[in-house]
Parts: sequence; C-alpha cells; structure tokens
Amino acid sequence: MGVVTGAAALSGAWDEDRRLARSPTGRIDTTGDGAHVFWFDELPDKRVRFVWDGIAGEPFERVLEQQSGELLVWSLDDRRVAYYGDRAGRFFVGIDGTEAGPYDGMTRSVPPTFDPTGGHVAFGAYVEGVPVLILDGEIQGSWRVAPIRPVFARDGQRMAFVAENRELTPKDSGVGYRQWLIVDGVAIVEADGISASRDGIQFSHAGRLAYGLIDGGQFRFVVDGIPGPPIIDANAPTFSPDGLRFAYVARIDGGVAAVVDDRRGPTFEQVGPPVFSPDSRRVAYAAYRPGRRLTVVVDGHESVDHSDLWGNVEFSPDSRRVAYLAIDRGSGILSRFRTTGRAIVDGSPVGDAWDEFTSTAHFSPDSAHVAFAARRSKDHHMVVDGVAGPPYELVSPPRFGSTGRLAYVTKAAGQFRIVFDGNAGPPLDEPVEIAPGEGFVISPDGAHIAAVARVAGGWRPIVDDRIGPPYAGVGRPVFDGHRAIFTGFRSDGVYRVSIPLED
Repeated sequence: MGVVTGAAALSGAWDEDRRLARSPTGRIDTTGDGAHVFWFDELPDKRVRFVWDGIAGEPFERVLEQQSGELLVWSLDDRRVAYYGDRAGRFFVGIDGTEAGPYDGMTRSVPPTFDPTGGHVAFGAYVEGVPVLILDGEIQGSWRVAPIRPVFARDGQRMAFVAENRELTPKDSGVGYRQWLIVDGVAIVEADGISASRDGIQFSHAGRLAYGLIDGGQFRFVVDGIPGPPIIDANAPTFSPDGLRFAYVARIDGGVAAVVDDRRGPTFEQVGPPVFSPDSRRVAYAAYRPGRRLTVVVDGHESVDHSDLWGNVEFSPDSRRVAYLAIDRGSGILSRFRTTGRAIVDGSPVGDAWDEFTSTAHFSPDSAHVAFAARRSKDHHMVVDGVAGPPYELVSPPRFGSTGRLAYVTKAAGQFRIVFDGNAGPPLDEPVEIAPGEGFVISPDGAHIAAVARVAGGWRPIVDDRIGPPYAGVGRPVFDGHRAIFTGFRSDGVYRVSIPLED
C-alpha cells in the first residue's frame, strides 16, 4: 500500500452492479454481509414502517426501544435484525423482512435473542396476560418466562431459559417464589433462583451446560448436573475453549479467589476474570492484594506487584506466550501521582516506559510479535515488540491480518491514513467506524484493506490505495471472492458498488 494523492487517488474501475432499492426517507443500514439493505420509513402522518430490501411492511404507530435503548437487536454475525412495533395497541416483533405477532405486550427483559448461527430467534411476549417465551414463532409450553434472556448452544441446536411461578418485584419478600431452568423444553431443576448475571447460564463449545443455582440460602455453580462447592457469590464464569474446563471468580469467607475446575486459588481482595489459553491448558488472571497492589497470576505463579493493569492478560495463538500491559505509580511526594506503563511479555518488561496505553496487547497470528498503541507526552505510537513507530496525533488499536500484516489508523496534520504493513495509504478527511472499534476490514487472505471515509466532500469506499466515487453514504464493506463490495446511497436510490482486488 503506497501513498496516493490528488486526482489519481479518486480513480479506479468502480462498478455499480445493480440498484438495490429506491431512495429511503429514513436512516439506512446494511446487514454485516452486505446482502440486505433496510431502514425505517418516516411517513407524513408520523407513522413508521420497516423497509427490507426496498419492500415496505405495514405501518406502525411507533417503534419501541429495546431495554438497551436501541431500536434494533442484531444477530452475532450482524446478518439479521429484530425490533418491536406497536400497531393500534397490538405488538409485533419484526425479524428481517417478516413479522411475528400480534401479542398483548412485549417483555423487554427477555429481548429478541438470536442463536450464534443466526438460524433461530427467541423472545418474550405477553399472551393472554402471561409472559411466555416464543422460539421461531412457537410458544414454549405453558411456562411463565422469568426476566432473563434465553441462552443458545454454540451450534444453535439447544436452548435454555428460566421460568418462574410469579412476578417478583423489589418489594416482595420472596417467600414461595420459585424458578425452573428449562432446557430443550424440559425443566431440569427447580430452585429459589437461577443466576441472571452475564454468562450465569451458558453452553460450552462441547455442548456442556453450566448455570448458577441459588437454593436454601446457598449459591453454587452446576456443570453437567454436578453441583460445585457452595460460595457466597460469584462472577465471570467461563468455559475453556475446548469446553472441558470451567472457571469463575468466587467471593468466599476472607476474600475473593479464582476457582478453576473446582480448585480454589489463593485469596485476594479482588480478582479479575480468568482467561484460558487457546489450547485450554493454561489460565491467567489479575488480582489485587491488600493496599491495592496488583499481581498477575499465570499457571498459579504470581508476578511482581504493579499498581494496575491496562486491559486483560493475553495469550498468544499458540498458547506458549503471555502478555499484559502493567501500570506503576511513582513514589515520593512529587511523583506519586505520575504513572508509567510497561509491556510485560513472557514475564519480562519489553521496550520503554509509556505515559499511557491506548490499546490492549495484540499477538500476531504466528505468535511471534506483540503490538499495542501507546502515548508518550503528546505523541502517539504503534509499538511492535517494544519498538515504537513514528509519532502521530492519534493511533488506533492494532489489527493483524491472517498472514501477520499489521494495520492501524493514524491522524497527523488533521488528516487520517490507514497504515498497512508499514505503508501509509492516501489521506482521508474523516474515516467511518464501520463496526464497533473497527475503522477498516482486512480481507480473509490478509492482502487487502477496505474502509469508508469522507474525502473531497463525499463519503467514499476505499480499497487499498483506490478511492471510489462519492455518495451521500456508504455501507460497511464486504470481501466476496476477488472483489470488495459496498452499498452506496444517493438521492436516486441505493446501489451495490464493487471493485476487483489487485494482486
């Protein structure tokens, strides 16, 4: 990727393959694979209708916000969406270009939830005054669904949800209140409560089931039907990547400890989430000793003390290496409020000290290199294996492609550039965050970069050094074979825009 400026940067064989839809009246969006375009049409009478690939649905009096405050719920792969609509006091769940309903009301505490494959969706709704769970349009038994979102197995073939015998409000005593865990349509346990915390119910990659159980005044995790030891409270439950190991952080008498495979580690004042290595054999976590001194525990061995940690502990893809970004405060009256950061790789400091980290540590796919973004004084740098790159006004977090080529976004003299494999691309007035925390995408073969940015007064697709034509808006890029594909929006319609990739 070389530097291209001027008119040459705005040339290239860009194709408008086909018009996808007419011009929208509302804010437009595309699915993550670029296959569908949609928006909410704002009608003159204040009603709203959902338009999917140019086909408008029946109008709603209003579209309801999710509990998160957003209008849309996305599947994990960003290829499907769901929303709530109110039509004359009857409620519907819109799913892509279809509708489920009508229902008496919606239970926002049981929002539309797609399975990891995107093939199934479940949500809570009121039917004849009772909140029930609906999976792919079918009511799941006569169970009264509790205010906890359903959980799917990784392959989408199994589902678990929590049912209750009555609504429990904060003013209720809880006497006589009961919950059941329903797995694949069968109640497998009854208890005072099932954990409603994040990942309190989860399936592993191997299909194992874990959940938190509250009964008889005791809390414990249950894995494959086998209860673990009783504890006061717990958080951060997680299966190892192979699904054969289970870890969590437990509050016990005298402090907090990590529990791995039912074996309790040393007690600390506070313990961070356990992290398994990719091969599932190793585990690491950060913990605070008394006096707010932090140590990193890797395979049971404690590091020297630090003041704090930026991000979490990171294992390399081959599981052999470990890195974290440590923060230390100075001592003495003049320096006790000053902090410095050092990268710790395989137990030893690497490179110089930094005033601030601006990303976590990232390993390359071959595990040979570690990169992170950091600041010293006013200058921001990309740091690779302890060596700082050129100074910039801003530097984004690093991203390695599949072949190990490193990419990141920089800002200098008011202009942005994407640096790919050490070479800066053409200047951009303003880039778009096309996904949370991502200003660009790297092709599956690791050879190309695609982005969206404002250049010369218009939003334009960007592929490597080539800048496309201007549009009122450009959707997220997708690589499809030997082409990069975007969605371009103009006043006369919505278009599919693509360009062939160069070797």
